[in-house]
Amino acid sequence: MSEMNESVRNLHILRKTKSLLLSPIIMQGDFWGFVGYSHRDADYLFSETEKGILRSAGLMIASGIIRSEISSSLVQAKTMASTDSLTQLPNRNSFMMQARSILEDHRESQEEVAILFLDIDHFKDVNDQYGHQFGDEVLTRFARAIQSNIRPGDLSCRYGGEEFLIMLVRPGNLGAKRLAQRIMTTVSTLTFDKHPDFRFTTSIGLISAVPNESNTLEEFIMKSDTALYEAKNMGRKKTVVYSE
Repeated sequence: MSEMNESVRNLHILRKTKSLLLSPIIMQGDFWGFVGYSHRDADYLFSETEKGILRSAGLMIASGIIRSEISSSLVQAKTMASTDSLTQLPNRNSFMMQARSILEDHRESQEEVAILFLDIDHFKDVNDQYGHQFGDEVLTRFARAIQSNIRPGDLSCRYGGEEFLIMLVRPGNLGAKRLAQRIMTTVSTLTFDKHPDFRFTTSIGLISAVPNESNTLEEFIMKSDTALYEAKNMGRKKTVVYSE
């Protein structure tokens, strides 16, 4: 405490202070700072009232710090719960919650919505040949390619493994196909320092429609997955639009 008092007295703002009363702020054994009274009179005696005010101020500040820390922790926990830790895209649960709300809005307004189901071609071979650490880098770069091509208000997520979803708000069929082509073009230009010759491709299935009363988000995803499966069967590196 004496060392702290000496350090405080050396502060520029307190150089003319003769009497100093400090109350440390200590939480869970850690020193966070202090509150204090200063007086120019060297013989000044602080009253019990002033000491009580100082202690109350310290408690109020400590309480404020704790509330701030809790609030920050809650925000961080919420972000972690809704975000894929590897790609930093929204995770599947977060996407599904937001996408259901958007789908309902489009059902009421009778506006079109599109779902794109994306899959990295031959991703197992990437992990087998180059290792999982490099595979993670491929996933991260793919996620960035997706995020850089969608508009504010559109949704994306890592659905699972090497599978990703995009929901386009009011896209128009041509807009969805155009986005798919932009993503494919972006992916084709990606390079990696560790493996300069490495390239990868993606297959995409999509559905674009105005949702009716019976349509669900799961149904839209299933149909885009069906289109993706067809793109895989056609040799990969393709976009297929779902049709009945």
